[in-house]
Amino acid sequence: MQTGWRARGLLALLSAAIGVACLRAAYLMLGAAPFPATAGDAILAAVLAICGIACVLGSLLLWFRFSDRPRVETEQAPRFGRYAAGGKESGSRLMPALAVIAVAGAAALATHQFALLRHIESPSTDSEPQIAQQPVPTASPAPSATEPAPGPSPGAETVSPEPAVPVSGEPKPAVPTLPSQETAAAPPPAPPPAPETAVPETPPAVTTVPMPKPGAAPTQAEGHQDAVVWLSLSPDGNTFLSTSTDRTIKLWDLAGRKLTRTVASHSDMARVAVFLPNGERIVTAGDDGEIVLRSLADGAPLHVFSTKDHGGVNKIAISADGKRMVSGHEAGTVLLWDLEKRAALHVERAHGWPVAGVAISADGKRALSGSIDGDLKLWDVESGDLIRYWGGHERGTYGMAFTRDGKQAVTGSGDRTIKLWDLESGRLVRQFDGHSQTVYAIALSDDDTRILSGSLDGTARLWDLENGTEIAQYVGHRGPVYSVAFGPEGTVLTGGYDRAIRIWRERGPPAIAVLAGAPQ
Repeated sequence: MQTGWRARGLLALLSAAIGVACLRAAYLMLGAAPFPATAGDAILAAVLAICGIACVLGSLLLWFRFSDRPRVETEQAPRFGRYAAGGKESGSRLMPALAVIAVAGAAALATHQFALLRHIESPSTDSEPQIAQQPVPTASPAPSATEPAPGPSPGAETVSPEPAVPVSGEPKPAVPTLPSQETAAAPPPAPPPAPETAVPETPPAVTTVPMPKPGAAPTQAEGHQDAVVWLSLSPDGNTFLSTSTDRTIKLWDLAGRKLTRTVASHSDMARVAVFLPNGERIVTAGDDGEIVLRSLADGAPLHVFSTKDHGGVNKIAISADGKRMVSGHEAGTVLLWDLEKRAALHVERAHGWPVAGVAISADGKRALSGSIDGDLKLWDVESGDLIRYWGGHERGTYGMAFTRDGKQAVTGSGDRTIKLWDLESGRLVRQFDGHSQTVYAIALSDDDTRILSGSLDGTARLWDLENGTEIAQYVGHRGPVYSVAFGPEGTVLTGGYDRAIRIWRERGPPAIAVLAGAPQ
């Protein structure tokens, strides 16, 4: 008897634990990225929710029956009702059913973990456009172009990708519960005007800067075919690079405000393209798990850093001298690189969820990484040591940048805030509020006086770093703004979901040029 009751008690506790885990996984399945989930995610989330509810309710019922058993059971003690001799013991019918439900819940959890490791922030042709990782918006991602991107140039066949880097490093600290992320959605259409005699309804809440009304967007055949997710200015300020979910990397002429050429492509979504200091070479990375050092002149690969064992490359950052690089990956790892030796310095099992953002100090001595759970980690690049670890945001941290002296950093997040941190103490110096959805991109001016942010609310904003005030708002994109950069001579660049790149004066709208995307 005692052994049977103990078994039921253990089953009740185990089922409750599985139920809670299933409910949490269902919640995260649909809320971990700033983009709509796929149909497969919705089905798996529903299965997890059903199993979770069944496990919790079943465990409660079995536990209450377990706790109601008689305190004293001896052969001489009288028994009544369900305790009468020859009757079935409490919970005997419930135990097999609850065990089956618990096994189903455990199987659903295993499926969820497999899906997380394999598919978080990977692009899907069945879903809305997504960005990361993911970004990481996870994440976290947008669908790839309708036609496969062209392969690497003929020069690539002489390049042998180096072996994938194995995972190593110290065990990571426990990761807090992952909060959900917002989804980017188009603004609802305006309601029809009410008759003059009708009683006016209470107006719905709106963003501080309403999304622009849909209209005919300009197009150009050579523009990006999908969302623009990264912008990078050249060292001389004459050109800039853009990457897109259409897998391509394009070079643009700022003075002529036109496309120079398509430089290269990845076999999956192109996430990042960064100039090296001499302006003659660039580094590109994407969801195919490759980081490629290229010649800007023809886009030919000079070296391929293969990181496919770590999943897609969500973000990279390169030091001002071009000697050090940090990359953040879908598998939650952070890789620290020596670009001169073209080798990995350290591979850190950094986060329990995909890395959504990375930054590196100008001198290349420190790196910062952020995950879609909002955690921030500060690293020593040379030793690979973790310097500091803190929960910086309530949701994913997608954009980040160091100040020039390396003592402070700015981060943007799914909790809609921008934060300025003192890196020596981990103390929050200042918070910038105003965006109504995820802050996905962050850039700092060369003199460290202004922050440029891009958000899923469809706006980009310019902030005063010293006092936290908003200087300007840039409204014109038809959908989320995924990429921002400071341009030359008091200009800023923005790119987003509508496939267009806009050039603005820092003082604000209207845009002085629109580099349109390709027709759909």
